[in-house]
Amino acid sequence: MKIWIDICAMFYLGILSVKDMKRGLLSVNLLLEGAAVSILIALGRIITEGRSWEELVFGALPGIVLLMVSQVTKSVGIGDGIVLLQTDLLFFMDHTIMAFGISMCVVAIYAAALLLFRKSTKHTRIPYIPFLWIGCGIALAV
Repeated sequence: MKIWIDICAMFYLGILSVKDMKRGLLSVNLLLEGAAVSILIALGRIITEGRSWEELVFGALPGIVLLMVSQVTKSVGIGDGIVLLQTDLLFFMDHTIMAFGISMCVVAIYAAALLLFRKSTKHTRIPYIPFLWIGCGIALAV
């Protein structure tokens, strides 16, 4: 059953990635629907798999940090933090923290390449969700 949850979660992140790349904005309805499903899946995994609440709380730290950064700097979208919190509900701490670290490394390399080849400026907005999708895929594969 877990593999189907992972596949569906990756499909959901793929849809969000496409929307983020095309428009730079995420649909509030899609985020709310994803949040509702993510909460139900997390509760089900806590009950059926014996996962702990502590895993859920510690796994939420990257999403909380991203939400705080978005409020302070206004350079990170709130939707990015919300989606990162949803990935915690879907994948729990072990995969979420790894996915966040990988996604941040990949987006940093991408941004550095853009700056190096003079394809952007330091004010260019880069969609984060595609990089989170890549990070989740790698974290699940490992």
